[in-house]
Amino acid sequence: MPDNGICTSIACDSLSSIQSAIDLHERQSEFVEIRLDALSDIPDIGEISSLKSTSKLILTLRPSSQGGLRGLDEGERLAFWNSIAVNLAALDETLLFDIEHDIITAVPLPRERVIASIHDFSGDIDDKDLIIERLALHADLVKIAWMTFDARESIGIFKLQDQARARGIDLIPIAMGEAGKLTRILAVSKGAPFSYCASGEGATTAPGQISATEMQELYRMDSIRETTKVFGLIAGDTNYSLSPKIHNTIFNETECDCVFVPMQTRAIHSLIENILSDEFPFEVGGFAVTNPFKIDAMNLADELDETARRTGAVNTLKILDRRLQGFNTDVRGFINPLKRRFADLKSSRVAVIGTGGAARAAIAALTDEHCEVTVFGRDSSKLSSLRDEFHVATEVLSNNRFNDFRVVVNATPLGTLGRFQDESVASSTALEGAELAYDLVYNPSETKFLKEARDAGCQLLGGFEMLIEQAAEQQRIWTGNSIDIGRVLSLLEA
Repeated sequence: MPDNGICTSIACDSLSSIQSAIDLHERQSEFVEIRLDALSDIPDIGEISSLKSTSKLILTLRPSSQGGLRGLDEGERLAFWNSIAVNLAALDETLLFDIEHDIITAVPLPRERVIASIHDFSGDIDDKDLIIERLALHADLVKIAWMTFDARESIGIFKLQDQARARGIDLIPIAMGEAGKLTRILAVSKGAPFSYCASGEGATTAPGQISATEMQELYRMDSIRETTKVFGLIAGDTNYSLSPKIHNTIFNETECDCVFVPMQTRAIHSLIENILSDEFPFEVGGFAVTNPFKIDAMNLADELDETARRTGAVNTLKILDRRLQGFNTDVRGFINPLKRRFADLKSSRVAVIGTGGAARAAIAALTDEHCEVTVFGRDSSKLSSLRDEFHVATEVLSNNRFNDFRVVVNATPLGTLGRFQDESVASSTALEGAELAYDLVYNPSETKFLKEARDAGCQLLGGFEMLIEQAAEQQRIWTGNSIDIGRVLSLLEA
C-alpha cells in the first residue's frame, strides 16, 4: 500500500462502481474516501462490509448543506452511523468514519476510528483553533475545511497545524477553492495525515481538489520536505494557467528539490507580505507574476533588471536575502518564437493590440528588432504614455482594419479560457491581408482571435511557445539551470 499522504475521494452512483474505483485508485493512494452521499440509496452493513481495499477506506455521508452530494436529514445520518456502531465488529478494523460536527456527540463510535469534520463555504469561519479543540474531544483525527478566495487567507493553515500539533491533535486542514490549492500541496509535509485528491480530471468532490495523479506525478507531494524550496504563480485567476505544469515538469527533469504552486490573489502586496512572514514555513525562491499584477510587481521590487525597467512591467520575482529582485522574461519569450517564423523582422509593420504589461514586453522586443510598431488600445492616456515612452504610433481601438500589417499581436486577455474565451480583438474581415496573427493567450491553444485569423488566411502563432520560452528564462534566473526548450516541449506533449 502506498505511504504517500494521498487520499483519493471517489463518488460513484453504485456500489459496484465504487469497488471498481477502489481497485483503480488503491495502487496510488494511501487512503480512499468513499462518498456514500453520491449514492441514491444509503447502503446497509452487508454492502459496506463487501467493499475491499489494500488502502485504508474512509466512509463519508455528508449532507448537501455541508458540501455533500445529496440532501440528507439528521435522522438519516444518525440512523446510518448508529447502525455502523452496532455492527462495528463485522467491518474491517482499518475502516475510518468521517462524521460532521453537528452530530458528532450523538454517534457512539470509538474515537480512534473517527474523523470529526467541519466544512464552511462562506469563507468567514471564526475561532478555528477553538473549533479544532472541541472536535478533538470526540475523535483522534480532526478535519477543518473552509472556502478561501485569496491565497493569503489560506496561509494561516500552517499556523493552525503548529497549534494543533502542540496540543497533540492530528489535524487535516483544508483551504478549499482555487486559492487554497497551495495548502493542499504543502500541508502533508507539515504534518497533515493526508491530502484529499480527486479521482481524475473533472471528478472533484470539493472545490480546489487536485487529481491524485497530478498530485503524485506533477507536484511530487510525497517528496516535499521542509527543506523544499517553493515558487509560486501570482495571478488574479490561476485556474487556467499552464505554468504549474511547465515549471514542475522542469523541476522534475532537473531533479531540483523545488515545487511550483498556484497562488491566486486579489492583492499581490498583501500576499507577498504574508508569505515572507514567519507564518509561511517554507523557503520561497520567487514568483512568476501574471495578469493583473505585472506593473504592481515592478513597484514592489527592491531591484529591477534593465528589461523590467525598460518595459515597466515585472513577470518574475526572485527572493534573495528577503529582497525582491524584479525581472521581465516576457521580452525574450515573445520575440524568440516570432523570429523562428521570420528571420528578419526589420522594418516589418506590426500591430500590437493592448496596453498592459504583456503589450509593453511585445513593444520593447519589436522595437529592438527595428519594427514599425503601431499600438491599438481603448485607453487614450495609456496609448499616449506608450507613444512617448517607446516612440511608436498609436491608434484608438475601434473597428480597425489590419490588412497592411505583417504581424498582428493580441496582447490582451480576450480569448482566455473562462469568461473572455468567446471574445476576439479583431474579426476575420479586419485581419484579411495580415501575414501572421500572434496571440499571447495560451489557454485555449486556439483562441477566438486565432480562429478569426485562420478564416482570414493568416499564419497562426499561439502563446504556448512564448510561455515555454519565458518560463525557461525564469528557471535560469531562479536556479541557474539552462533549459533545453525542445526537451521541455517533448515532455509536455508526452
